[in-house]
Amino acid sequence: MVEIHRQWFDSWAEFKTRFPTILTEWGSGPIYGRYIFRGQASSGWHLTSAFDRKFAGTNITDRQKRFEQWLAWFRDELSKFQPEYSPNDTVKAIAFAQHNGLPTRLLDWSSSPYIAAYFAYWERFIQRIEVDDPHVAIWAIEEKRFDDTNPKSDVEILRPIDNQNHRMRNQ
Repeated sequence: MVEIHRQWFDSWAEFKTRFPTILTEWGSGPIYGRYIFRGQASSGWHLTSAFDRKFAGTNITDRQKRFEQWLAWFRDELSKFQPEYSPNDTVKAIAFAQHNGLPTRLLDWSSSPYIAAYFAYWERFIQRIEVDDPHVAIWAIEEKRFDDTNPKSDVEILRPIDNQNHRMRNQ
């Protein structure tokens, strides 16, 4: 069962004060380690990957072919410049491609609601993504409930190995 809650905040101070309290009311225990968060520039946007947004008008079969072509190209280029990297590991290759700016079918999430908020506002005010909606969105997923109710074949939460990437570790 998926529960969707909408909550509006009028200021950053109100968000910092009320958001942790609201998450605590939804369940017991600390919010860190229980939830993952994603920030987006518009509360009207669905959870859609950059690749699927870019090719929304393309049928699913052609979209999948194009993604596989891009990934094959990326792996080939990666093997030329970083031969020690294992291009046979598909998940690592996709994550690395996304980290380097290639649109992929992954969605970035954070263990911190504040980092998610940063990216929501960054998209809107630094990248200047134009939206008609006056609100940014911070999505929160309770991992245990997600894992218990979602078949692995549909969507999966991947945990990158972040011990060598200080930016990823901080996110």
